Amino acid sequence: GYMQHMPLTADEIEALPLLIRLRTIAALLSRIGRYRQGIDPEQIVIQRVQWILEVDAWLNDEGEELRRRARTWAVKL
Repeated sequence: GYMQHMPLTADEIEALPLLIRLRTIAALLSRIGRYRQGIDPEQIVIQRVQWILEVDAWLNDEGEELRRRARTWAVKL
């Protein structure tokens, strides 16, 4: 729905893998904060780190495919 109202620019499409990485790190920082406050257990932080590593590996393998597909979304509109 978002792309119907405001398609991504070429620069935004190129930045998608970086933006996804930044979002995963922000989520980790949030979990670390919750852990330090005693709200979340350590295991939650460990799981988040494992998830970040999986996302990073996926982006290393598929980041260009993500960009390619995002370019086609912009063209279809």
